[in-house]
Amino acid sequence: MTLCALPPRQPTPIGKWSLPSVVGKQGLHIDRTRALEHVAGYCVLNDFTEREFQLQRGGQWTKGKSFPGFAPWARGGDSR
Repeated sequence: MTLCALPPRQPTPIGKWSLPSVVGKQGLHIDRTRALEHVAGYCVLNDFTEREFQLQRGGQWTKGKSFPGFAPWARGGDSR
């Protein structure tokens, strides 16, 4: 397991788990019935945000998400 370092003096990160898809084939205006043909797989993402740090620096969302380790992800087994 990889631990993420917290920003200095900012003890309140908010974390949420996501299940992002990995695009395997490029496409545009893809019919819903063929959408999964373009998905290479899925991964687990723990998306952290440090809201106080973000708000202290003008509210730009990248300020609260750009610390080292704040988006650790894990690749799962091939689902196909």
